[in-house]
Amino acid sequence: MLLRDATVGIVGLGLMGGSLGLALDGKVARRLGADVDEAAATRAVAGGAIDEAMTEAQLAARADLVVLAIPVRRMLERIPVIAEQLRDGAILTDVGSTKSDICAAFDVLPERISAIGGHPMCGREVSGIDAADGTLYVGARWVLVPTQRTDHLADALVGELVQAVGADVIEARREDHDRAVATASHLAYVSAQALVGSLGNADGVTDGLAGHLAATGFAGATRLAGGNVDVWLDILLTNREHVRESIGLFSAQLADFAALLDDEESLRRVLEAGRVANA
Repeated sequence: MLLRDATVGIVGLGLMGGSLGLALDGKVARRLGADVDEAAATRAVAGGAIDEAMTEAQLAARADLVVLAIPVRRMLERIPVIAEQLRDGAILTDVGSTKSDICAAFDVLPERISAIGGHPMCGREVSGIDAADGTLYVGARWVLVPTQRTDHLADALVGELVQAVGADVIEARREDHDRAVATASHLAYVSAQALVGSLGNADGVTDGLAGHLAATGFAGATRLAGGNVDVWLDILLTNREHVRESIGLFSAQLADFAALLDDEESLRRVLEAGRVANA
């Protein structure tokens, strides 16, 4: 099956699902959508993100390829339910930010269903269908994670979908993915939250002066703290061991950095190395 002949169903019409629907406009035979928020589904149709809104069960029965774009823990609850509703030969994938638990759920699906894990490395601090953007995935890295239910058709069709929306395919094992994103993505959110907390603590001893003086640099460093709390709770709690490990490594880095404040030359070398690495 080619992507242009496929009916694609998107479960969850927030930023990620809505943006995917917009990006697939004209590239698939039909775009179906389902969301627990009926108003969001109605806006998704009106905004051109999907062709039809329907219940999750109706979508599962009609789609060739179903993309789960809902919070990770809710996804884990819905996978076995949706699997019962999928027609034989259907393909299931997701855009969840952690992969071990999701792929484990895919592993035990009935053999009549194919499934492959997915994680596009993009997103924004805004959420909901009104924030959807058809260019969201352009230039992003989209990790595909094989499961025991991944066959050639699933790998090929989902890979074609990734390329159709302008993203680049990267394949990885679930454990490698979760360990890598704990540092490359999840630690950044934790750090932003810690910085916000540090400012609050500083205000307690500076009579609010620290908050008044926080400017664009602080805003840039804490931008991620404005993300959807429910989404981030799911991410952190389904990848807690790797996140905990990354926090430990980062804490050691901060301790080393504190020691460098007494050694100007060494501090300069570290700062210069960081500047070059971030250029």
